[in-house]
Amino acid sequence: MTSLSVLDLSSNGKLYSLPEEVSSLVSLQLLNLSGTSIIQLPTGLKKLVKLIHLDLEFTPFLEGIDVIASLLNLQVLRLYKSAVPVDLDIMEDIILLKSLKELSLTVKEVTVLQRLQSIHQLASCIRRLHLRGIKITEGGISSLTSGLRELDISVCNLPLEITIDWRRETLQSDNIEKIQQFRNIRTVHLYSCRGLKDLTWLLVAPSLSLLRLDSCPEMEEVISEKKAMAQLGLTSEQPFQNLTSLYLDALPALESIYWNPLPFPVLEYLRIRGCPKLTRLPLNFESTKGDRFKIDIDRRSIQGVKWEDDATERRVFSQMDDMSVPSTVANEKEMKESAKAHEREIRMLEDTLKHTAANHERTIRQRREISQLPLMEDMLKHTAENRQMKEEILRRQRMEDSQKQNAANLDREIRQMREESQRIQAHREQLVHQQAKMFQQPAPPRQPECNIM
Repeated sequence: MTSLSVLDLSSNGKLYSLPEEVSSLVSLQLLNLSGTSIIQLPTGLKKLVKLIHLDLEFTPFLEGIDVIASLLNLQVLRLYKSAVPVDLDIMEDIILLKSLKELSLTVKEVTVLQRLQSIHQLASCIRRLHLRGIKITEGGISSLTSGLRELDISVCNLPLEITIDWRRETLQSDNIEKIQQFRNIRTVHLYSCRGLKDLTWLLVAPSLSLLRLDSCPEMEEVISEKKAMAQLGLTSEQPFQNLTSLYLDALPALESIYWNPLPFPVLEYLRIRGCPKLTRLPLNFESTKGDRFKIDIDRRSIQGVKWEDDATERRVFSQMDDMSVPSTVANEKEMKESAKAHEREIRMLEDTLKHTAANHERTIRQRREISQLPLMEDMLKHTAENRQMKEEILRRQRMEDSQKQNAANLDREIRQMREESQRIQAHREQLVHQQAKMFQQPAPPRQPECNIM
């Protein structure tokens, strides 16, 4: 086993720990623990000096990653959606990894995001980024996107728009692909984000393959025609040329996706739900011809849509008519299923939070106990001494009680003997007195003799 170089334990939900003997895998270069239930990393990992790839993505119960400060040869570190968000302390450990080439992480603190922005070499390594529960200021992520492949923003407050430098690397050519900030991004997911009104910056994301927008109440347009023309004019190329999946859910203010029909050459799935203000779809007869992609749209979202042509309308409604239940019933069923799915997700998150909180409390308690070990040892020592003293006192008390009992028994026996002696003495005196009376009693008088004639 000492020659093992790759250990892949991913997607093992029943894996909660690794033995300390992992330190014997001195040749290990890749360790994949993504999708496991691991809670703590063994300290033996610190000895794996040849390790260059550590994957801890999607580990919902992980409590800490202190070992990475010792893994100075790491080139790939993946922490995306683990239970350990990167804080400033972990940031300092990551900065020590001078060979790092790829980083994925979850950030829940604005100060960490700002720190990432200030270290260009580290920011350029980020491939997957999950931002959750923070307020993102204007330009707050634009400096982190040069190497970014996946961006997930959940429960955040965002500026009205994500600003970028539209002129970057465009002086010698009008080609939009020369704008480098989002050239590599492939997946964008926004969930329950407030403030953002559009995603016009997606015009400079030519590699985008999956876009999911869910529960963003202020989102009005996906691509704004006004902003696009103001920034790029006629040089604006058609977006979504590599898009395979588009999900638009619970966007009550959404009116438009794009102002003109798009060909969607590789699109496989289009889902639009809960978008009652939608007035325009980027579809026409050419883009919907055949069965190149599946369309999943609820009637409420298309009741106000202005169609490009009758063929497009028939194509969309034909897929809706293929549903096995009437539209109203289908919508109610889907809403119930969606609600149930959200409830399940919330329960899972609550369970994860409870488990994480319990583990955190246990860790704090263990650390506190460890810090108090010397005091506890003294207390135990004193307790042992006190116990011995108590036992000695109890032993002496038992001896004293036994002696007292013996003395009491002797006193009782002595009293009994004295009483018996007194009775014997009294009886003896009585006998002597009776004998004396017998010897001192006079003889009875003799009767006179009578002669009978």
